[in-house]
Amino acid sequence: MYLVYSLLMGLVTILLTPYWLIQGIQHGKYLSNLGERLGFSFPALEKLPAERPGAIWLHAVSVGEVLAGVALAKRLKEQYPQRPLVVSTTTMTGQQLAKERLPFADAVIYFPLDWSFCVGRALAAVRPAVVVVL
Repeated sequence: MYLVYSLLMGLVTILLTPYWLIQGIQHGKYLSNLGERLGFSFPALEKLPAERPGAIWLHAVSVGEVLAGVALAKRLKEQYPQRPLVVSTTTMTGQQLAKERLPFADAVIYFPLDWSFCVGRALAAVRPAVVVVL
């Protein structure tokens, strides 16, 4: 079943590529964070020490979930200060809000695309002890 899902996602991606390119060129969407979404580059994680305990990865899709997760994120950081707090979002506005409202987070990244190679790279980069999905 996952193979069928992955193939359909690939087909949809190919069909939507022209739209994403136009949006990227006209509005600065999608292209600026493509490296993170594909799992190739996570600049915000580079400042974390190489030898560190497993991270707490808090995923908030967009603005509403970022707002709903602020108190939880603050509490997690207070309870586990030795663990990096990594927050991910899927939208540009969610990303901006996470950076504004969660300055205590150790890193704010884009959530990877739903392909195993993207997710695998993200998991290897974040090295989470726990993932909390809002």
